[in-house]
Amino acid sequence: MMSLEISTTLSLPQILEEIDRTTHEISTLDHELNELFSERGHLEKRVLSLSSLDKQLESVEHASKEMASKMQAASLSGNEISKQVSELDTSQRRVQQVLSRVTRMLDLKDTIKSVEECLNAANYDAYLSAAQQTHRILLSATTQPQQPPQEEEEEDLRSIDEVSYEILQDLQLRLCSLVRQQCENAQREQSSTHILQYASLYPLLGASMAAEGLALYCRCIADMLRTQVRDQHLTLDTQATDAVIAYTSMIERYIDAVFTTITQHETTLTRTFGASQVYPVHTLVQVLHEQSEHEMCKLLQHYVSTHELDGLTRRIGDFNNQTRHILRQRHQTSMHSSASSRHAQLDETLSVMRQIAAVQTLDKILDEIAHISQELMAYETTMRS
Repeated sequence: MMSLEISTTLSLPQILEEIDRTTHEISTLDHELNELFSERGHLEKRVLSLSSLDKQLESVEHASKEMASKMQAASLSGNEISKQVSELDTSQRRVQQVLSRVTRMLDLKDTIKSVEECLNAANYDAYLSAAQQTHRILLSATTQPQQPPQEEEEEDLRSIDEVSYEILQDLQLRLCSLVRQQCENAQREQSSTHILQYASLYPLLGASMAAEGLALYCRCIADMLRTQVRDQHLTLDTQATDAVIAYTSMIERYIDAVFTTITQHETTLTRTFGASQVYPVHTLVQVLHEQSEHEMCKLLQHYVSTHELDGLTRRIGDFNNQTRHILRQRHQTSMHSSASSRHAQLDETLSVMRQIAAVQTLDKILDEIAHISQELMAYETTMRS
């Protein structure tokens, strides 16, 4: 702090000078005080602002504590709700399982009643309905697609109602017997329509029945084809004793009939037996091929016998041997033989040729054999492809 003491030994000018210096210092001090007071105002405002902010911070802290308390309570409530939802979901699944069990049990009993009524009706439509219902319950249950791992497997139908399940199995066996009987009756009556109808029920009655029905269905189609080609006189048995047989035309028409038959029944076979048998059309092709092969063999054997191809073959062989002998002799004597001798040898060769067969007849036979061979090769290739 600066000193304001004035020495008594100072002169008047010195005193005035000291007074001026002191006045200047006081002015400087007042100025600094004014600046401090000004800064004090700003500081007081900032202190007041910080005081209000402190109150706000206290309010925020209080609100955050309340929110944390509410969140904790909500978390506890959420866990409780989740637990209740899980319990409700489990209860719902159990209810659904019970409903499914009851529904399947009622369906089983209703199916038994319906199948019994169909069996008593004893007609094709009733048997078809019974076969579809037993197939839906018994066979479809054994071929259900696998459930995803996260899903529970459906309860086996037998465990739901074993007695009713066995009753339905017995009804299916009875239905199998009735369908077989109807097929046998249709075969005795030679009713192709009824044979095909009842044979088409076999796939609905089990795998073994499906294979049996497919064989029966294909044999019936083969019988229909046999009747057709006989009506069209395309088999050897239908030809008159003294008839002139057009072998090539008969074989062509017979092959066309076979392919037409396959085309007509291909879609129906696949739709009826495709789910239970692999490539059912192949079975039909095999049956028809065996039958057509038997008929064509008889026809070709008759062709060989009628045209005496065995004798003709022997004569051609003899001719070839004689021709080679004549050519060797001609080569040996060509240098010394006369023109008349060579003409005699040529006449001898032509004479041997005439003994074999007429040239026109031989050409016709060779053309027929070539045509028949081509048709049969195409037929075999198509049937085996």
